[in-house]
Amino acid sequence: MRFHTRSLFTLLTGFGFGLTVFSGFVLYITPHGRIAYWTNWHFLGLGKDQWEAVHTIAGLLFLITASFHLYFNWRLFLHYLNQRIKELFVAISVVVLVMIATISGLPPFSSIMNLSEKIKSAWTVNETPPPIPHLELLSLRACCHKFQFSLKKALAKLEAAGIEYESPDQTLKEIAQQNHTSPQHIFSLIQQVTSMPLAGYGRMSLKEVCEKLHIPISEALARLETKGITANPQDSLREIGQRVGLRPVEIVEIIKGGQK
Repeated sequence: MRFHTRSLFTLLTGFGFGLTVFSGFVLYITPHGRIAYWTNWHFLGLGKDQWEAVHTIAGLLFLITASFHLYFNWRLFLHYLNQRIKELFVAISVVVLVMIATISGLPPFSSIMNLSEKIKSAWTVNETPPPIPHLELLSLRACCHKFQFSLKKALAKLEAAGIEYESPDQTLKEIAQQNHTSPQHIFSLIQQVTSMPLAGYGRMSLKEVCEKLHIPISEALARLETKGITANPQDSLREIGQRVGLRPVEIVEIIKGGQK
């Protein structure tokens, strides 16, 4: 049976297109990076980074094989275009209009992107987001310093839980990958060295946080004032943070005297 090179590139173009579309759909519904990396999100055995790699390589495969397909059928393609000048003009116009409408955020294209945002955000309903964005990229040592945990106690917690690590300078993500778990789980273990639930900072009032940390409210207010932050004891940390552009956990660092 004779091997047909043109047929090979036709098939590769089809498969490349199909894989590009499928991986694009997966990325359309994946959670945001801060949740995907934090919870070690996977779909069909692949993580967010792997799906992004699949989508990129599949798109490149489609581009290359489509170019060869066009090369093998160049004369036929030119002949077809010469017979369809009006249709070619309309097709180009439609593509340009779609791009302009998409960039401008006009419906129905904006609705499609809004749907993607809703799906991505839905993943966070049953998950606790990290106290700070991309916490998984901090080393264990830096994480303990950031939240004023005892590094020695944190290492003991990990060892007691059977978590293996090479060095405190490994990131939470690296330690999680080494142990086939999520950065969220690693952090939940080392967080046990303190009685203060970091994820609850935003909803708590300044007075409640001070009571938990055994810090006099007057001292906390004074420390905030030295940073140019005016607050009332009944204000939530989220409200205070929104006024000055800081995260709740950063407000806590200030009232603990940890932010110089």
